[in-house]
Amino acid sequence: MKRLWLVRRSGALLLSLVLLSTLSLPVSAFFWNKKGEGAKIISFSKNGLLGEVITFTAEDFALSGGTGETLAAITVTALPDPGTGELTVGGQPVTQGTVIQSSALAGLRFQIAPSPTQDRTAFSFLPVFTSG
Repeated sequence: MKRLWLVRRSGALLLSLVLLSTLSLPVSAFFWNKKGEGAKIISFSKNGLLGEVITFTAEDFALSGGTGETLAAITVTALPDPGTGELTVGGQPVTQGTVIQSSALAGLRFQIAPSPTQDRTAFSFLPVFTSG
């Protein structure tokens, strides 16, 4: 009787160790139907002098990761501080929510104010990708 209890206890302990060790193994992406990391825009920054115009190109919005994806557009989610300058595309002021096609990124400009209120600013955007 004591031996049977010892066998059951050892079996339960062994089963627990096996379960714990398998939980530490990586899970197959196929099993979970998880897609790999998608494409991302590589962070970049640009500098300019007072009153200067900073230009952008499609190459500034370079991709990393993803397979077969290309940048279709960006959606502007946050604008630079108005006291630092003005963001325009094709000569027209950009507003929050503006969608800029990748073919129009060469027309994206930031006109630095002659007397900016800050020495740094930024704008944020969400990329829109297409599968190719």
